[in-house]
Amino acid sequence: MPRSMRVGQNSVATTRVEDFRLGLDVTPGERLSIAVESVSSEAEVGSALLELRMLSQSGARIALPHWPNRSSRVAEYQYLEVADDRDIALTLMDIDVPDRAVRLELVGHRWKAAVATAIIADPVINRSSDPRWVFETATGDRLQHSAALLDRTLQIPSGSSRVELRIDHVARGKSSSGPVAVTIFDHFGVEMLPLPGLQQHPLHGPIAVLRGEPDAYVTTLVEFDVPRGAASVRVRGIEWGDGTARVSGEVSLLGTGERGISVEDFVASIPPHDRLIVIDTTAPPMGHATLGLRPNNLSAAYARAGEWVIFLPFSSLQEFSHDVAERLFQLPRDEVDLLWSALRRHRRARADLYICSSFPSFEALAAANEAKRLGWSVTYEVRDDMEEFNRVGYSKWYSPLLEQQMLRVADRVISVSRALDEKMLTMHPQIAPHAVIPNGVRAETIAGGKPLRTRQAADHRAESRTVGYVGHLTSSWFDWPMLVRVAQHMPEIRFEIVGHGLPKDLELPPNVVHLGAKTHDELIEIVREWKVGLIPFRDIPLTRSVDPNKIYEYFAWGIRCVTVDMGAVTTYPWTRVYDDAASFESQLRCAMTTPVSDEDLAELERFLSTVDWDSRARQVLAFVEEGASR
Repeated sequence: MPRSMRVGQNSVATTRVEDFRLGLDVTPGERLSIAVESVSSEAEVGSALLELRMLSQSGARIALPHWPNRSSRVAEYQYLEVADDRDIALTLMDIDVPDRAVRLELVGHRWKAAVATAIIADPVINRSSDPRWVFETATGDRLQHSAALLDRTLQIPSGSSRVELRIDHVARGKSSSGPVAVTIFDHFGVEMLPLPGLQQHPLHGPIAVLRGEPDAYVTTLVEFDVPRGAASVRVRGIEWGDGTARVSGEVSLLGTGERGISVEDFVASIPPHDRLIVIDTTAPPMGHATLGLRPNNLSAAYARAGEWVIFLPFSSLQEFSHDVAERLFQLPRDEVDLLWSALRRHRRARADLYICSSFPSFEALAAANEAKRLGWSVTYEVRDDMEEFNRVGYSKWYSPLLEQQMLRVADRVISVSRALDEKMLTMHPQIAPHAVIPNGVRAETIAGGKPLRTRQAADHRAESRTVGYVGHLTSSWFDWPMLVRVAQHMPEIRFEIVGHGLPKDLELPPNVVHLGAKTHDELIEIVREWKVGLIPFRDIPLTRSVDPNKIYEYFAWGIRCVTVDMGAVTTYPWTRVYDDAASFESQLRCAMTTPVSDEDLAELERFLSTVDWDSRARQVLAFVEEGASR
């Protein structure tokens, strides 16, 4: 039974080892570092152990590959360490979670009847995927974790010209020379060239070596200049046998110098015969974790395609850097005059391109005309019905007269949906060459969602009773009354709502849960349990013209979608369309009960192969070049 013991000034609970049992959910492929404190009546080796039960979804036991301790009675186990003079002993275990495993149970056994053993407090459990590790036990003992478990992605402080990577560690039984892989990424998660000065390993790429004498605490510092466009550093531990060090403190990245590049420098650095694309938009700045809209994603895709890009967000850059990537620069609104001064000096009579992305303001119209005077071409990109946004209280700067004038100035017009294309034709019948190029999804989202689009994932979701939504929650277009009514009719279904802008004083039934805003990494764990993704919008002109980004994300996560009619969703796979509350409920029930076949999974992969942002960028550039050649 649980008891307590005094440690210094604190009282901590203890549990007899034979009464101890702990279960935790696990994910295949992750690595666990478990620290267990115990105390025994005698310092006798082998007097108590923990049985390690790794279980599948069905509860079947799964073997732990290469686990050194196994018996016919308890299968995999770990003896608890013992200490002299009834002192506190610390047992450390590093566990690789095998395929199909979803749960780990630790079960205590008293192995020698004459020796009493108690577990102190709860074990400390750190996962390789945890954003932070715990380095202290309940009794205050200092913990170490195998460097092989280390996998950290650290953001480079904005504006830093030089950074210092700090890794605190201690060697094991011999002098440690175990390495960690150090990889640098740009703002889009694309791996950059190896850092100069680091050793190159044929299998692991650039590495930093952790050296130290046994049991001596050491700090390894890796200093490097920040390459242009770098955003993060991934530090990944490598199993190195007896030479594997143990990490003894949080890995950190400190900026040690400031850097900056002016728009003048950026424009002047562009080779004369290369194309520059200026994108003027209502979107947030590049680097925003939860608001990567079409202009942001296409800007990144244009840069990856070899174009030079200057991105003008709607407001300030907030905490984000001007220097986004090697070929991508962003500028706040209050520095736009500096941009046009630099363009007049360096980019006159060039085959450059100005794109106004759903922002036909006075300033954008003036910029479009200035671009034409420089010999550039102008494209108007229509990604939303701004008139309808204005009607429901958003985009108060909007004027139909300005949009009509932008249509007259533009050399090409691109809309995300057929409804928007038709509206532009009614606003200006003599419209320039025009095309419909829908929205898309990041290639990283498609790749990251691959495990969720497998036969195994579909079978896991087969019994799920959870559905969800990701996006803005304003009642201007989110049909809350309908969702609440349907949720009340379907109390057996859990509705998980992710996003910001939840209306005040909204009363939700107990089966509708608001989870708040989440990053894409956080969403992966949430949507793993979703059987259907929802787009429960009101059927109004504003929504009918939308091509929803979220539907592509649902598909990338292997989730069917139930949506109001909008854009071209009636032509998409894995989609059911409703027109009122009754049909929403019936379509949702159908989506919940229809099995996912192997043919369905193959169809989804074919669709996703055509809708990443790099594919959309190629479509835009091909249309621009086709128009220029006429």
